[in-house]
Amino acid sequence: AAVNLEPLPAEEVKEREHRLFTLADAVSAHALARYLGGSCDVAVEARSEPALKGYGEAYQRVSLRIPPDLSGPRLLPVQLKALKDGVFLGSPRR
Repeated sequence: AAVNLEPLPAEEVKEREHRLFTLADAVSAHALARYLGGSCDVAVEARSEPALKGYGEAYQRVSLRIPPDLSGPRLLPVQLKALKDGVFLGSPRR
């Protein structure tokens, strides 16, 4: 049983962890890429000059420049133009 297994050397654990995180990043990027170029409604949750941050319909993290006519919290239609470090960069659809 697993109780009787010898612990792996620290170097082996770090290597396996690195491979696992690399694979997880690739799988995540592949899953997010299907939304690239599309559009979705984004629930704006934070205002961080000069950007808004929020989440799309499928819980995609989105950042976009603040439209000049925006006031208060909103649900914005957004075009997803780029993907950087797991965050979509978008622009408001008019």
